Amino acid sequence: KRMWADPASRGSKLGAAVLDTIEAHATAAGITELKLETGEHLTAAVALYRKFGFQQCEPWGEYVDSPLSYCMSKRLT
Repeated sequence: KRMWADPASRGSKLGAAVLDTIEAHATAAGITELKLETGEHLTAAVALYRKFGFQQCEPWGEYVDSPLSYCMSKRLT
């Protein structure tokens, strides 16, 4: 549900590997969209998600009234 990297491991592309795996499994399962929530102030996370094609989207569920939430989505093909 959450992805954190030990500062000593940052830059080793572990987050990218996790996202690649999630996307591959979702595509194989016929899922057509991925959504995530992070914090706008988590600039490294937002940059990673943007690099993978995620774009800001409308908040959903528990995030609708959360001013600290930054929601993103990506269509899968």
